[in-house]
Amino acid sequence: MKILGLEIGGRAKEQPQNVLKEQAQNKSIVNAILEQQKYRFREDLKTFEDAIDSRNNIVNYDREEIHRIYRKCMQDSHVKSQWNNRKLNTLKKEFYICDKNTDEIDDDLTAMFRKTWFYKFLDAAMDAQAWGFTLIEFGIWTGDNFAPYRMSKTKKIHPDVLCVERDNVKPEYGFVVYNPGNSTGIDLTDPKYTKSLLMIGGSEDGWLYEAAKPYLIKDNTLKNWSEFAELFGMDVRVFKTEAQGDNLKHAKAGLKNAVGGGSMIMGPEDSLEYIGTGRSDAYNVFKQLVDKQDSALSKLIHGQDVISNNTGQVVGTTGENVADMYSEADSRLMKFNVENLLFPLLIANGVNLEGKKFKWSSKENLSMDERADIDLKIAQMGFNHSADYINETYDTDVEGTDTIEVTQNKLKELYNVQ
Repeated sequence: MKILGLEIGGRAKEQPQNVLKEQAQNKSIVNAILEQQKYRFREDLKTFEDAIDSRNNIVNYDREEIHRIYRKCMQDSHVKSQWNNRKLNTLKKEFYICDKNTDEIDDDLTAMFRKTWFYKFLDAAMDAQAWGFTLIEFGIWTGDNFAPYRMSKTKKIHPDVLCVERDNVKPEYGFVVYNPGNSTGIDLTDPKYTKSLLMIGGSEDGWLYEAAKPYLIKDNTLKNWSEFAELFGMDVRVFKTEAQGDNLKHAKAGLKNAVGGGSMIMGPEDSLEYIGTGRSDAYNVFKQLVDKQDSALSKLIHGQDVISNNTGQVVGTTGENVADMYSEADSRLMKFNVENLLFPLLIANGVNLEGKKFKWSSKENLSMDERADIDLKIAQMGFNHSADYINETYDTDVEGTDTIEVTQNKLKELYNVQ
């Protein structure tokens, strides 16, 4: 017999343990925000202009309306793919935590950073360039990792890295408000939150501000194009009949079924015609307008639209060079964010990062063929390559002493360089 989980006449029933720790509600700034459903509206250039006025209101900077447009813009397939492409150019790179003076790699600290929470942090920090800012609230620090937990008040799971709702953040004043329309709130410098909160960016909007207008033009063009296709994309069916009463009803029902290989019964005086629209190239008005906006969006995100909208070796190389410059700038900005913002937060949580620096690996910037060509030229200058270097870099199995001497022809064969 069991009562309230206890087995009478025997030992208590063993209860499963919750793997998520619970944390008091006052430990998370998210609990100080009114949770609201985000409604969707049909946005146009007029609503964008109104949203700009609300966002620039010096009495109370309210970004709720403009953020609604930004969210829709970020859901556009072209914008999303282009921005993800740019972010991946940074997120794919290897990195190390090194000594500031000697560049010696700290394997333990590097392993601590090579975890899911840190890649989530980099992804959120990159998004600050799109939105203008990102307020990050971390989970519970376990000693070598940020872990998710369950909030005691709402019972919702707080992830290891959480982007605080931007509508409720007022970067001009440095606080979080209960409702987006409020003008006072919780100071981000409150000691209660300094070990878990990190602000990336500032009060200026990111590239989404410039992207909103071409996106809205594109969005409304696609809607009009869809209506055009519905009206003129199919031939008009003209059914001529002298039927009356029930016969006319049957004729109408048959007409509805006479599509997609359907059939209908007609009288000897009835006839059915399909009349073409005669506007074979009218779609170009919509297509060219959409392509124009996609090109503008690509230029905002990548500085050019060559990679996504053009072909050709010379043009393509130019586009890749511009994309590489953006990637290099993004990597440098992320390095500053890690060292100047994340390091102090981790130090406050007890991590010893004194005298350390964050370093991207330069190897990730080169393809295998490019690296082989460089190594070949180094060998031609009379220098040797270590067996360990060759094995690690090219995933081969080379045996030898600490340094392996190879001729130019042997190196060409080994690296598969013509």
